[in-house]
Amino acid sequence: MIRHRQVEAFAAIVRTGSTVAAARSLNTSQPTVSRLLAQLRDQVGFALFNNQSGKLTLTHEGKQFFRDVEQFLMTTEELERRAWQIRNYGNSTLRLVTIPSVNLHVVPDALAALRAEIENLSFGLVQAEHHETKTVVASGKADFGICNDIVPSDNFHVFGSVDLACMLAVPEGHPLAERATARAADLVGQSFISLGDNLADYVTDPEAGRIIRESAQNFASFSAPVIALVEAGNGIGIVDPISAGHYAGERVVFLPFDPEVGFPVNIVYKEDTRLSGVAEKLCDGILQSLQRLEAKLRR
Repeated sequence: MIRHRQVEAFAAIVRTGSTVAAARSLNTSQPTVSRLLAQLRDQVGFALFNNQSGKLTLTHEGKQFFRDVEQFLMTTEELERRAWQIRNYGNSTLRLVTIPSVNLHVVPDALAALRAEIENLSFGLVQAEHHETKTVVASGKADFGICNDIVPSDNFHVFGSVDLACMLAVPEGHPLAERATARAADLVGQSFISLGDNLADYVTDPEAGRIIRESAQNFASFSAPVIALVEAGNGIGIVDPISAGHYAGERVVFLPFDPEVGFPVNIVYKEDTRLSGVAEKLCDGILQSLQRLEAKLRR
């Protein structure tokens, strides 16, 4: 019976050109490699190499056999890779629930990068409002979730978080579009679309919070509809910076807003659970993307 070590020694000789170099690459002795080669030759029933003045070259039969050996070794290497994946990542099925901006603009790229590394990775991805995201994670129906703010009573582990700042979306040609920065006072007298109905809670400046609260006669739950409403001429609106950064249109201008309107993003999982290796790797990819955006906005 042909053994793996015999095939491995044969392939090493082909690749290195000598039994001495093959032994070095396999971390063994030259007599061991020669013995394994002799055993393989006896097993296959034909010469594998010609020895011409100490130089080994494949025979015609040896060349044909080596093509099969390469395929065999590729198969065993693939088995080793799959074993490594199972050992390090376990169950390669992910369930996650996220707020819309992260779901649309951050998760897809992070997931694609992970799936390029881990074969047959399957996933279930749910988009939900902030509070619903936390409910799904708490119920154990998702491996992890991405939400906005959290409180101690949520009983979550926090994998990582970033604190982003919202922006003001105004139509192209609007008087505010030429400004470097928009201020809370600029909202007075405008048709203002709030991001959610409690946006003022994310402002630390009391006066700015009052202006936002009094100006917010209209609201939309997510940034994408706010942007669409602004583009269609329904007013100006505050949106999260993730959505603003990925907007592909040309009819909306995004301005920094002063004082800062916070848009916290937290990656959380249930307190009494542990993340699988693959879930942890995806969380890390998402967090790195968010941190790069945070650093860019702070510049």
